[in-house]
Amino acid sequence: MSAAFIAVDVAVDIEASWGLGRLLWISTWAGLGAGLAAFGLSGWGGRPGWRGWARAYAAAVLCSLCGGFAGGTAVYPIFGTLFGPPVAFWMMVSPKLMPLWWGGFVLVQLLALRLRARLGAGGSAGGG
Repeated sequence: MSAAFIAVDVAVDIEASWGLGRLLWISTWAGLGAGLAAFGLSGWGGRPGWRGWARAYAAAVLCSLCGGFAGGTAVYPIFGTLFGPPVAFWMMVSPKLMPLWWGGFVLVQLLALRLRARLGAGGSAGGG
């Protein structure tokens, strides 16, 4: 999800000298950072009740900050590492990106709840 924030923000504010290669470099590393965090925190989502939603929200914030860390490091190796996570957090409350972040968070949590309920009922994760 953080990769989407960084990709949209960079695409909006892109400088003419950067080119598509730099944009793909940043987006790829931000996506990998967020993806690794999501894989590590996958057990935090899909739990019922308000505590489950709170844990899923904490995991989503951590994934976004890890994506900002990786994406910031790809942009500027020292300063980007320091300022990537705060910029990712700041972009979470950006008016043009907040609906994307919250919509993705709610969608992923609802899908995880459905999958966990299906697996708990003895069904398969593959559907059908």
